[in-house]
Amino acid sequence: MSRNARFWVWWHDGWVKLTLRPDQSVEAGYGRTTDEGWCSWRERWSFDGDKVTREAESDGSDCDGRLTRFHTDECHVYQLAVVPHQKQTPWVEGVGCEFVDDLDAPLTPDWQKVSASQRDQYAEMAGY
Repeated sequence: MSRNARFWVWWHDGWVKLTLRPDQSVEAGYGRTTDEGWCSWRERWSFDGDKVTREAESDGSDCDGRLTRFHTDECHVYQLAVVPHQKQTPWVEGVGCEFVDDLDAPLTPDWQKVSASQRDQYAEMAGY
């Protein structure tokens, strides 16, 4: 019998405990307007029986144009409750994120970066 993956994530404004069965995925997203445009955040968590994969996308547009960031992380099932006192919070109007201390945080996954990329509308238009 395969075991389920149980882990905590900081989502939108609070801690959420996710439970995934092998070969199960769940996706969540939110967005809002800002004083200069809009921003959105989407994450998808998938469990293959050995590791959880997190695919995240932050997107937004303001006076500097559109900026979209992508990243994929993985965490082995035995490392899902090892990182203390951190939560992931959006910054720059939701177009990025950072980890900050949170003494009330549960133990969270030890995410290992697999890949990361971004698209910057004005940098592309300028030929960068």
